[in-house]
Amino acid sequence: MGATYHAWGHSLIVDPMAQVVVEAEEKEDIVSWELDGGKIEETRKGIPIYGQRRFDVYPDVNEGKIRFE
Repeated sequence: MGATYHAWGHSLIVDPMAQVVVEAEEKEDIVSWELDGGKIEETRKGIPIYGQRRFDVYPDVNEGKIRFE
């Protein structure tokens, strides 16, 4: 407690869309939440990262064929 800056409390659990579902108190606390797998999948479908991959420009790192020249 002798530090010039103290950080504590108000830890959060947020859903995949960044909505706060649980916020801890300022005092010592334990919070929990059951994740909804369907909501996670729904959110991931809205982020089209797999359809935007450019294998013609960048190698597929999953194939292990990366060469450093």
